[in-house]
Amino acid sequence: MASAVAEQLDLPLLARASIPRRLPAGQLVLIVEHEQPSLQFTGTGVPGAVAADFGAPAMQHRRRAGHNELLGRAVGWRPSASLHVLDATAGLGRDAFVLADQGCQVTLWERSRVLALLLEFALTRAQAHDDERIRSAAQRMTLCTGDVRMADSMDSVDVIYLDPMFVEARKALPGKEMQVLHHLLSETTDDPLGESLLAWACDQSVRRVVVKRARRAPSLPGPAPGHVIEGRAVRFDVYPLGTG
Repeated sequence: MASAVAEQLDLPLLARASIPRRLPAGQLVLIVEHEQPSLQFTGTGVPGAVAADFGAPAMQHRRRAGHNELLGRAVGWRPSASLHVLDATAGLGRDAFVLADQGCQVTLWERSRVLALLLEFALTRAQAHDDERIRSAAQRMTLCTGDVRMADSMDSVDVIYLDPMFVEARKALPGKEMQVLHHLLSETTDDPLGESLLAWACDQSVRRVVVKRARRAPSLPGPAPGHVIEGRAVRFDVYPLGTG
């Protein structure tokens, strides 16, 4: 399986005995083990591997957290109505899974082929999970790879959700997941602040655009949000565009 993945992504295949912490520092390796891909930095003292796993204990804890209620409010979710959310910056898919778990139909777009691979395997495992609720949520998720601005149609989409990769300078390093996302995406994006992505989203025929931000971070350049839903650590800038 590892050789097939290496060929698919055009990556060099390392020997099975290679240990990330013993390899030269500063690289990111894709590990395929027990049919689960993960990413880990190389070098001494680096954090552990990062994977997309919707059945992980941390993900199950996240499903019960108060932050989820804020996310549902931000996209306008109601138990009585179906809602199709397009997650334009899927990353490791955690917010998308939370929305699907609440009952939304979610289309995930991820431009990184490596992250999309992690998401593909995570969805396959979740769709066969012992927990019926996890299976049900995964069945409401559809994965697309590439630049979301090239999407063919937005006819069925109600909400576009953005979580731009923008972390303000600070002394402490961000968490290992954010370090991985920065390494994969920061040098390839043509839109480091998310400005053109927001402009594109606001030009679509959807009810609203929602942007996730750190609580004290500035809003993205462009139009001012219509209203803000704020939590302890994050907030959601909401841009109403249509009815609903």
